[in-house]
Amino acid sequence: LMGHIRGTARYAELSEEGSVNMYSICKEFLVPWTSGCGCSIALLLNPDGLEAEAMASHAWGEDNEEMEEALDDYCRANNFSHKLAIWVCTLAQYQARKHASVIDIGPTIGEQLDLDPFGKVISSHGIKKGKGMVAIHTTTANLYSRLWCPYEMHRAQEERVRVQIAASKKYVAELDESIKYFRDDVVADKADTDEVFSLFADSSLKVDTNSAKCSQASDEEMIRSRIKDFNLLDK
Repeated sequence: LMGHIRGTARYAELSEEGSVNMYSICKEFLVPWTSGCGCSIALLLNPDGLEAEAMASHAWGEDNEEMEEALDDYCRANNFSHKLAIWVCTLAQYQARKHASVIDIGPTIGEQLDLDPFGKVISSHGIKKGKGMVAIHTTTANLYSRLWCPYEMHRAQEERVRVQIAASKKYVAELDESIKYFRDDVVADKADTDEVFSLFADSSLKVDTNSAKCSQASDEEMIRSRIKDFNLLDK
């Protein structure tokens, strides 16, 4: 699917403007291709459905190629089959009808969110007994800038679902450069690994869930209220 998208003239045009994130993939390709179908692109391509074996938690604002690279490296590192069914919300949910004003036979995003698809997938047998959740880290978007991600992490912990990391090569390289900087240029005692890691963690690993956002104001209000119920905004 992604290979086909990247082979289109429209994708070439978007690439000339810069990084092509998952918002653009959804708007420019998934929405027009699924409008009027009433089902997601994943279900359109797999009419009988697939049981999710892993769930991807991602920011949407990341470069789509960097995101795929992170997932590919994650699968290779764990010797997972290329047929592993990974639930990616951009592809697995119906995106063509963002709100009620859009004339379409499919459910709105709000109606889908009312069904708590993220919670249901996280607590599903396929995820709990399969590969669990994979948190995707790239250099082009902070995973925790998307408001759903703290909620997904909480639900995963609540359901005792294993959470692993999939990181792009650029992301790993940036972390390597950061820890090298603190080790070689900041900490006087290079053997003091605790201080090196403490400074590195404060600089590169801290997250602020309070600043996380959602693309739709109405969705953000609903999601923030739900997250607040779990006291996640202070974590």
